[in-house]
Amino acid sequence: MNEFLSLAKDTAVNAGKLLKTRYKSLLVVESDKGHDIKLKADKCAEELIRHQLTSQSSFPVLGEEMGFHGTFTDFSGIYWIVDPLDGTANYMKGSNSCCVSIALWKGQQPKLGVIYNFFTNEIYVGDVENNFATLNQNKIETSKLIDREQAVYSTGFPLAMRLDKHSQSRFFTKVQNYKKIRMIGSAALSLAHVASGTFDIYEEESIRWWDVAGGLAIVKAAGGYIQYEFTDKKNFVLNVIAASSSSVSLKEG
Repeated sequence: MNEFLSLAKDTAVNAGKLLKTRYKSLLVVESDKGHDIKLKADKCAEELIRHQLTSQSSFPVLGEEMGFHGTFTDFSGIYWIVDPLDGTANYMKGSNSCCVSIALWKGQQPKLGVIYNFFTNEIYVGDVENNFATLNQNKIETSKLIDREQAVYSTGFPLAMRLDKHSQSRFFTKVQNYKKIRMIGSAALSLAHVASGTFDIYEEESIRWWDVAGGLAIVKAAGGYIQYEFTDKKNFVLNVIAASSSSVSLKEG
């Protein structure tokens, strides 16, 4: 895994340099539908990532912008999962809550993850097999909090989420038991903050796999609790919980 972890780190940093140094030229809007927006930045970063990963490893790649390349049968084998720019709207507005996310999974289990916030130059790394996670090479761990009423809860509203009155009521019923609520517009960074203990729990429904694959690996490597369930395998949609422990994870009521 060390070889692949180094490859993921180098690739994430190179993509981040591209997104930062070519910032103005990459702000071209290529798609703007509903609550979703795609920039030239998303596609260019993924092209770079795919080229570097496939030229230095034999694993296929699943990415947000270009789908899946290679053999992929019922979530078997080893493969990369890539979000070239998580937090595109933040990036467009000049907010630093955006990042590159790269993960390596085997079957439906995370093996390693890298999240690189290129604006702040923070790189989160998780090695699941060795139970080791770092932020800029310094070891990180999830918080030790077990009391839900003292926990900082992070989430977002994914594109597939219904925003009717019933959904809103259900959402507020769930979050009222937590100390604080945070929404930063990047699922990957929210998970990185859980891994480092800044947040205590992250939960999101109907989120895409590439948004959370790297973060789930890092949280698990940092000693945290993760739970995920695919609700639409064909479109890579799942519900996710990641927390400092199972005792602060969401349960209705």
